[in-house]
Amino acid sequence: MKDKLGLYSFERADDFSSDEVFYKVSLNPDNRIFSGHFPGQPVLPGVMILRLFTLCAGDALGMALELKETTQCKFLNVVDPGRFTNLTVQMKIRQDAHFITVMAELKGEDINFSKANLKLIRK
Repeated sequence: MKDKLGLYSFERADDFSSDEVFYKVSLNPDNRIFSGHFPGQPVLPGVMILRLFTLCAGDALGMALELKETTQCKFLNVVDPGRFTNLTVQMKIRQDAHFITVMAELKGEDINFSKANLKLIRK
C-alpha cells in the first residue's frame, strides 16, 4: 500500500499467526520531503517514522488510526534514503477499551533505526 504523500509504500510480511506484525517498507528517495530535510544530506524525519508506525498498525487492524500519545520514542540511527530504501517495521499491537497500544521498531538489514511505544485511537 502506498501512503498518500508518496513517501513510502508498505505491505504486510508476516503469516498473521503470531502476536508480532511485520511490514516490508520501501522508501521513495525522490520524494520532495527529503529536499527540505535536510538539503544535501537527506534523512527520514522522525515524525514520518511515527506516521509509518501508525499507518502500519491501522492496516494491520483494518481501521484508520491517529496518534494520541507517544509514551516512549528513541531514534537510534538516521535513515538515509540514499542508503536505506528497504526497511522493516516490527510491531506488537494490543487493544483495550480506550487505546490501541503499539510497540514498534524500524529496522534495516543489520541496523535498528528507531523504537517507539505509541497510544493510538480510531479516527
